[in-house]
This record gives sequence, structure tokens and C-alpha cells, in this order.
Amino acid sequence: MQCFVVWSNEIEGRLDPNLYEPKYKKLSTNLKKIKCQELGDIIAFSNETWEQKTFFGDKFPYIEISEIDVISGEIRNIIYYDKKEAPSRARMVVREDDIIVSTTRPHRGAISLIDKSKDGFIASTGFAVLRELNLNPA
Repeated sequence: MQCFVVWSNEIEGRLDPNLYEPKYKKLSTNLKKIKCQELGDIIAFSNETWEQKTFFGDKFPYIEISEIDVISGEIRNIIYYDKKEAPSRARMVVREDDIIVSTTRPHRGAISLIDKSKDGFIASTGFAVLRELNLNPA
């Protein structure tokens, strides 16, 4: 079992012990030395939401956070709900080449790339939908 000490003046508003573990603090320090861009500068976050009356028939395909394989990023199972039984969190429209990242239970690491076969599917509001990746911003 490993143990480490953190001085109270080093605590930055989070009591997460992993944040202060020496190997992660070293990694964080090294990453800060690298010239990089903010995520918001190279990606647009989609806010396209589902208009229930205009999309789909009686059932709709729904992507749930728990159905993302955290090793492969594959969506294991698409759940089809009746519109009348739609979970309140079923609101985000995903498009081909979007990247969905779980913001609910982020410790799971649920991240997936949306392929053509899932274009227009509905995802949980527990995902951030990253769209329009631009690695060469002006």
C-alpha cells in the first residue's frame, strides 16, 4: 500500500486523492510545459437536441452511457424506446464523426466515435457531443 502526504496549502479546491498522487502531479507539471491549445479552440460542442415530433416513428434509437464499452469505445447495444417512454435525458442528436464523452460518471471513461450507421441517433444528455474537430485553428 502506498501513502503520500499533501500539505494543506497545496490543495486546490478538490479533495480527490488521485489529483495529488505524486505520479499524476508530475505528469500534470510536464503537460503544462507543452504548448497546447484549449479543447474549446479545436472542437465545437454540439447542442443539437431532439424534436420528438419530427424525428422517427413510434420508436427511437437511444445511446446510453452504460452501453459504451470503455476498452474499445464500441456501443454495445442500442436501446429502442417508444417515444411515449422516452427517458427525460434522451435529448442529444448525434451525427457521423461526432465523439461522445460521458460527463456523467466520467470515471468510467465512456467515449465513442459515432459511425455512419448511428447518424441521427439520440444520446443521453449525460454525454458531451464533440463535433467539428479543427486541428489547425486560425
